[in-house]
Amino acid sequence: MKIRGLIAIILNYKDFDSSINIASRLLLNNGINKVIIVDNYSQNNSYEIISQRFYGDEKVDVILNNKNSGYAQGNNLGIRHAIKSNYIGDYLIVNPDTDINKDQFEIFLSNFYKLKDIHGSALGCVGPRIQGVGSGGWNIPTLFDDIIDNFLFSKRLIKRFKNNDRSYPIMEVEVVSGCFFAISSSVFKKINLFDEDTFLYCEERIIANKLKSIKCKSFIIENSEVIHNHTFATNWKSEFKSYKELVKSRIIYHKKYDKTNNFKDLLYKISVVIGKIERIAYFKIKELKNKL
Repeated sequence: MKIRGLIAIILNYKDFDSSINIASRLLLNNGINKVIIVDNYSQNNSYEIISQRFYGDEKVDVILNNKNSGYAQGNNLGIRHAIKSNYIGDYLIVNPDTDINKDQFEIFLSNFYKLKDIHGSALGCVGPRIQGVGSGGWNIPTLFDDIIDNFLFSKRLIKRFKNNDRSYPIMEVEVVSGCFFAISSSVFKKINLFDEDTFLYCEERIIANKLKSIKCKSFIIENSEVIHNHTFATNWKSEFKSYKELVKSRIIYHKKYDKTNNFKDLLYKISVVIGKIERIAYFKIKELKNKL
């Protein structure tokens, strides 16, 4: 008998309330075989609080990472725990700051398995639409895309005129948002899970690149929606910190997967310097306006 169901992996870092909330909501669905919550070495008793909340629940495993090793390695720890434990099911990668209601999840799940029946081992990632953002998928960014994205003005201008076509209930894309997606366990193992060279950011495009190399197709279920309560930087220091981490991951991506040369690397680094200056200036002006 073929068992169908998902093993949900939730990576927690200091946000036990959100992790508990999304885990509890996922458990209301019949399509969830197991929930694995990985605490990424939070320093606020997250592991103890989450463990106590799900104590005795056979469908939930709570495990502790021995260091905060980033998004990719933390999620891989949860997946390897599932493999070692011989849990049956495909993988659902879920950020703690996401939410999806039962009806929307059922639409998502049924379409995931329909796509799996059609494409088999050639199916990559499947994600829902992200509320307020548009389609949860896009093309793999090029080096030029990332250079343009470093400049705040051009970045905002492109977003304003970007066309988010939602004319089809299921849309093929290259990259699926990493905040909430399902993937066949066999395919994920074939591409060796997440790339642990990155600490944060660019995980989705790396997965997309690896899936493309083995000719897998990814899709967005446009009539299923997830809420992503993403937090944005409110001052230049937090923006600068996030931006530096993003830049670091993009450099790793382009070096490792785009095989960029020294000239292209130099162009990108120049755009990064300009981008840093722009971000500091933007938040400084914003802070000044708030004081007036």
